[in-house]
Amino acid sequence: MSNAKSELLQILLAKSIKTGHFILASGKESDLYCDCRITALDARGANLIGEVGWQMVQEEILPKFPEACSIGGMTMGADPISLAIGMYSANAEKPLCVFTVRKEAKDHGRGKRIEGNFAAGQQVIVVDDVITTGGSTLRLLMLLRPRAAKLWLLWCWWIARRAVARQSRGAVFRCSPCSPVPAFSAVSKENRRGYV
Repeated sequence: MSNAKSELLQILLAKSIKTGHFILASGKESDLYCDCRITALDARGANLIGEVGWQMVQEEILPKFPEACSIGGMTMGADPISLAIGMYSANAEKPLCVFTVRKEAKDHGRGKRIEGNFAAGQQVIVVDDVITTGGSTLRLLMLLRPRAAKLWLLWCWWIARRAVARQSRGAVFRCSPCSPVPAFSAVSKENRRGYV
């Protein structure tokens, strides 16, 4: 594990991982909750997210999908992660632009749900902070897919085993009726529970 990833994990464990009794967005109960926003909105945490995330993008995503040019996801969880990675990529030959998706379209202005650097035909990296059952992520992917981006990839902190199908070369998010989406996570469940 790199020094940056190890330090980021320590901040995540200290600030964002909570144990107790929680009701998740899906309505399911959990004894573990990860509030990534606390780490992602921490100055050092954001810088490390940028470094670790951009390294993952360079090593795992761009070699397979070199035309990926923008990164983003559903506000609010994905916003600081996407922006940190986008900013860290700024000095690269092909930096990533950033977009965000509103939970609902604005009722004024241009009435857009997708804001920022998202255009028809782009290959994009879709970010979610934590995926448990995958319901929110599926709704996001189904919203974005008809808007003509050509390729869907996924970057997140952690993906629950039940939300993905394991393949010989990584994970694929089960997003039927959409086609499968390659999934990459920065932190494993074992790491999140502190078993570094």
